[in-house]
Amino acid sequence: MKDVQNTGQFFEPDPALDLDAYRQKGFGIFKGPEELVELCFGKDQAIYQAERAMRPGETRESLPDGRLRVRFQAPVSIGVVRWILQYGSEVEVIGPEKLREWVQGEHRKAAFGEV
Repeated sequence: MKDVQNTGQFFEPDPALDLDAYRQKGFGIFKGPEELVELCFGKDQAIYQAERAMRPGETRESLPDGRLRVRFQAPVSIGVVRWILQYGSEVEVIGPEKLREWVQGEHRKAAFGEV
């Protein structure tokens, strides 16, 4: 900003806005239609993921082989993709298929220098 001036005007937030409800929708700053996201964390990551809740209403299922299946509603967005990518090979995207393909494509680009 180069030329800031006080206009004397004030911002009045919309009293009908439920900020907590708004924050629960979307994934961080990324909004959109929510879909069922299903992930399976490997044994090494499962112990850490079991301690933290990602989303309201998510479900977690410990599998007999030590992995952890997590399901939650979220928009399929770059925010979800980036969050998943931080776990590398310790997480498998079960669904939706378009999210699975997106994450696979990002891993492929990183592995083969297609940035």
